[in-house]
This record gives sequence, C-alpha cells and structure tokens, in this order.
Amino acid sequence: MQSLMKPGSIVVVGGGNDLRKPGGKVVRNLAAHGFAKLWVVNPKSDGVQDLPTFATVEELPAPPELAIVAVPAPHVPGAVQALIDRGTRAFIVLSAGFSETDAAGRELEQQLIERIERAGALLVGPNSLGVFTPAYFGVFGGPDLHPAPGTIDLLSASGSTAAFIMEAGLDRGLRFASSVSVGNSACLGIEDFLGFMVDDPGPEPASTCLLYLESIEEPHRILEHARSLHAKGRRVVALKAGTTEVGARAASSHTGAMATSDAAVGALFDKAGIVRVTSKSEMVDVAGVLAWSRPPTSDDIVVITQAGGPGILLADELSSHGFRVPELPAELQRVLLAGLLPGSSAGNPIDFLAAAGPEHVRHVFRLLADKAADRIGAACFVFGSPGLFDIGPVLDVLLDATRTMPFPVYPVLPSTRTAADEAARFRAAGGFYFTDEVALGRALGVIRRTPPPAPDRPELPPIDARAIRRAIEEAKAQGRAHLSPEQVARVITAIGLGLPGQSVVRDVSDAERAARQLGWPVVMKVVGPLHKTDVQGVVVGVRDESEVRRAFAKLMGIGGAEGVLVQQQVRGLELIVGFSREERFGALVLFGLGGVSAEVLRDVRVGLAPLGHEEARRMVEGIRGAKLLSGVRGNAGVDVETVADAVVRMSTLAHEFPELREMDVNPLTGQGRSLVAVDARIVIA
Repeated sequence: MQSLMKPGSIVVVGGGNDLRKPGGKVVRNLAAHGFAKLWVVNPKSDGVQDLPTFATVEELPAPPELAIVAVPAPHVPGAVQALIDRGTRAFIVLSAGFSETDAAGRELEQQLIERIERAGALLVGPNSLGVFTPAYFGVFGGPDLHPAPGTIDLLSASGSTAAFIMEAGLDRGLRFASSVSVGNSACLGIEDFLGFMVDDPGPEPASTCLLYLESIEEPHRILEHARSLHAKGRRVVALKAGTTEVGARAASSHTGAMATSDAAVGALFDKAGIVRVTSKSEMVDVAGVLAWSRPPTSDDIVVITQAGGPGILLADELSSHGFRVPELPAELQRVLLAGLLPGSSAGNPIDFLAAAGPEHVRHVFRLLADKAADRIGAACFVFGSPGLFDIGPVLDVLLDATRTMPFPVYPVLPSTRTAADEAARFRAAGGFYFTDEVALGRALGVIRRTPPPAPDRPELPPIDARAIRRAIEEAKAQGRAHLSPEQVARVITAIGLGLPGQSVVRDVSDAERAARQLGWPVVMKVVGPLHKTDVQGVVVGVRDESEVRRAFAKLMGIGGAEGVLVQQQVRGLELIVGFSREERFGALVLFGLGGVSAEVLRDVRVGLAPLGHEEARRMVEGIRGAKLLSGVRGNAGVDVETVADAVVRMSTLAHEFPELREMDVNPLTGQGRSLVAVDARIVIA
C-alpha cells in the first residue's frame, strides 16, 4: 500500500498536453504540486508539459513505483501488463468503460483484475478520479488544494461526489489530508484504505475520516477498522447512497456493485460508532464539528447572537435533539449586560445586538470562560452582517475564541455574500464556519445520537444449546422449512423467554379440555400456515366450549391446517423481537412495538448480532414509542432492562445458530418484569 500512498516515482500512461482530458490534467496537477520523479508515456508526443516523455513503457529509465493509467479502456489491460513486466506493482486506472457500462466492460475489467492478481499488484479503479495524499496530487478533477496532514481523509466510491464534498468543505474552511476515489473497486475498496489508515496513519494522522459508499462488500472489516480508529481518537463519518430500491438500482449501474439494505447499514454503523449523515452538506457540517473543533462536553449549550431570529431557531433545533439551552444565572446575566449595548439580553440566547463590536464579543467570551465554563458544554455563535461595516475584527475575536475557550465554539456566519471578504479571511486564517444555524443543530444532534463502538466480544447470556439443536435437527428430519409450534416453544424456553400456558390439539374434544385447563378466555390459532393472520387463522377471546367448537371448525377448515394451538389469553404491552439474515452482514436483530403496530407503524430498531446489553438497551429506548414502555393512561408498562435482556437472548440465538434463517416473536407481551412469547415462528435456512 505504500507504493500507492507514498510512491517514490510515478508514470502517467496516456499523459498529454490537453488539460481538458484526464491524462493532461493529472500530469499538470502532479507537476504543479512538486512531485519530483515524474515520467509520461505517450507514443504520439515528443514532450508532454516539459516532462520526460517516452513512447513506450519499455523505454522508461526505471520501473516506476506507481503508474497512473489514462488510456482508452480497451488498451488498459495491455498497458498494465507491460508495466507489470517492468516491475511496477501499484496502479491507478482513471479510464472509464468497464463494469459500470455493459457486459463487454465487465469482461474487460475481469481481464484487468486477472493481470493485477497474478502479479500480486495493487489497483485503484478503474473509473477513478485518482488519489491525492501529502506525498502527491494524482487526481484529474475536483478543486485544487494543498493536502494538509492531520486534517481529513476522504474515501469515496464516486469521484464526482468526492470532488463536490471537497468543494463544499473548502468553501467553509475544511482542509483535507488525502482523498481516494476507488471507482469500481475492482481490487481495492474503501475497506482496504480504511485499514491502511489504521495500520499506517503517518506522522500526522487525520482526526476524521469521511466515507461515501454505494455498496459495502466487507462490513466486518468496516466494523473492525472503525473500532480501531475510534480507539485512537479518530472518528468516521459515512454517507451511504442506494438506500431505496431506485437508489440501489442507480448505485449498481454506477459502480457495477450491489447495494445493501438500509437496515443493515444502519445496524453496522451503530455498532461501529460511525456517524451517519444523509447529504454532502450534512457531512461537511459534521466534519466541521469533529475535525475543526470537538463535540459538546455536555448537553448544556449557550447561544450567542446579534440577531434574535437565528438564536430562536437554533435553540429550537438544539432542544429537539435533546440538548438544553438553560437560562444563565441572574448574577452572570447582570455582569454580562453591564458590558453590552443597551437593549441586549443575556438569559440564553445572549443577544448583543447588530451594532456590537469586537469589544462586546470579547466581553461575552471572557465572562463565560471565567464564570460559567463548568456549566457550558459548547457555545454556538451566530453573527451576520448588514453590510454597513467591516466585521473582520469581530471574526478575529471569534477565531481566537474557537482556539482558546475551555468549551467548543461553533461559528455560524450566514452573510457569506455580504461579508464575503471577511469570511474569506476567516477561512484563510484557519477558521471553519457553518452557514445555517439549524444545520449546525442537526449536525450536533447526529453526533449526539451516534453511540460509541460496541465491544468486540459482548458478554452473552447462557442458553440451552443442546435443546435448541435437538429441535432444529428434529424439524430437519421431518423435512420442515419451519419449526412446529412444539419445537418453537422448546427453543423459546431454551433461550430463557417465557411462554403462556398452551397446548397443540388435533381434535375438538382435546381443544375443549385444553381450554378448560388453561382457564377462560383463551386464544386459538391454526397450526400449519406460517403467517396465521394472513389466512384469518387466529381467534381471540374464546370464552366457552361452544365457542371452542366453532373456532376449531373454522381453523381446521383453513388450507394447510395441521392442528390448533390453544393458548392462555395474556394482556400487556405488545412488542416484537426477532431476527433475519442479510448477506455478508449476518443476523439483523429487530425490536419494536408489536401486534398490528409492527406492520402499520414500523416503529422498530435494528442491531447487528451479537448484541451486548448496552446495545440492546439503546435499541429498546430508541424506538419512537419508547414512552409506552413506562406505561401511559393507566396501561401497565414493562421493565426496560428485562426487555433488553430478551433482545440480547434473541441475538445470542441468531449468532450461535446460523442455520436459523428467520425468527420473530410477535407479540412478546409483558407487564413489569414478566414477558411471554405469545406467538412466534422460526424458519430454517
């Protein structure tokens, strides 16, 4: 990987003088940024941009450590093979026309892969924008910039998207240490470069890594590397495209790779501690907090502004994400107002009026640092300009505050046109700013909601693995695609969940006897069809023998009926817990409100097995209807820790028995610490 990231020599095959073409532009960028040992191969030119130029690879004075290839796609495999024969083992292919196009392109890409793998070489691309690092600037598009070690690494499945992210970030003061456009990821993907950043961070490792993903081929490597980076104090922020059916189709067309289900991606990012964003602008906002400042040290935020409206909007947004904008103590308000213009307010937000100057801003920050630093998690500073005077002196004070205050300070400068010169000076001096106060609040909320990485090996509860294995093998021997109610009951008991009193019967007299023994009322369910409600195979509130007989006849008349399950009718809050499997990701564990709510409201959270108790508790408390767990309007609630334990037990079953393809308990009904699996199904792989 060193040859890709820190090469000693580079050849551009297909380099030219036309700066409107990738081969010409990448040569210009490499030379302009001072890369010393640079050659060009172009059979149609005696000299390219005043650099040593050769007609063939064979004429090169030495094997180049890295080759950047910018020739038409049909010629790429041959050019790569010629360089391999010379001893080159690292390649960046800028050329398009491979698996992102058609069957012929996929075949051409396969030829390229075979040559690379046979030689044990490394390949970025094809269809790549290029790579830049502090060592060289090997890209043909995007903004011109000087790589800044110790800032931000950007890994992207799309060259254009990488360029757009950098454009947006540079306009507001972000700086970038490196960028890799993996293109079609024919050999090396984002996972590989994330691993390189873990293993070889360099003398000034970037504080933040930004990922733009269109597919995730190796989720467990993403998880491993993000955990390692987080342990070293470095954060990962990701934007995943292709989360809908239409988006997935577009992603597949763009990269030649399959997209991944959104639930699996969310579960992976939560487990890895990756901050998930939904747009390029939100990525820049979050990167500004993480790379140029730090997250709030507590949930108590002070809003400072010279315009009332933005302060109100920001306070509302912060509150919606769980932050507090507390009123400042009366004595602190008094001394703040003593140094501000008449008409100012200091309750929080602190509004020092549009005519305020640098001395007023300095006064506010000095008092907050001296008298309130222990109760402030961060300060948000909103400062616009009506264009009547130079706000540069105020921004100088603000820039100093971002560097010296004992709490993070987030500048919001909305007047980037009216005060364009002052904003440019602020950026040039090393400052970063937000342009919208609500976007700042959202970015802080996204970071606040992102959990830390989950432990690699969570403590799992004991389950009766032998009983579970016997039930599975018995079902397989019977040729069943799913477990029978008796087998399901044994599995549920084996993982430590409770069951209501129940009995499977196959004649009406047994049904009557079972109902009397269980006690009225009872529920009767058809045995056989997997989705009972779809065939109207559930009868609730059965209160006497005559109703038992009618229900039994109805249920046994359903196609595929094998018997009837007679069950105690239990009351309580209805929940759902279960799992399914996602290719490459493993088992996704689901929790949410159960019964009809599961399908109508879809108020669920998803985690990636195996889950520890803390992960499960976050899932339980993370549903929109979490207040129902505490009980509302006289309805009994359930104990959150007990519910979390049930989620962990379901996760443990999914993790330890991969032949179970799908399972759900719906509803899992409970009151207090009592939970019973009222209905469940288990599908075998």
